[in-house]
Amino acid sequence: MERWLGGVSAMAMRDERLACEIASLAQLVKGYGDVRRRLLGVFDLALATSLRAADADRSFAAALASRLRALVLEGPDGESRAEALATAARERLDAGDMAGARALLSA
Repeated sequence: MERWLGGVSAMAMRDERLACEIASLAQLVKGYGDVRRRLLGVFDLALATSLRAADADRSFAAALASRLRALVLEGPDGESRAEALATAARERLDAGDMAGARALLSA
């Protein structure tokens, strides 16, 4: 919760759209028991990846957060696709491949 609130606050000072997308990631945390634990893991991955992307390109980070949220809200199959997208985006960002990271959103 603190990391999410910190992310929303930090992004609000830099980019309103990105702050709203980071705030909206909280929609992913729902359910009980195993479902909640699974969704909390996806939420953590989406939040960390979006905040990491914000260091490189805030517009891309907002689009990525939006896409990750939309995928997860599609259900279990979308959760898997969101995890794969977040992992691939993180790998490209860590490699300094911003063009490759952006291309993931249009794939």
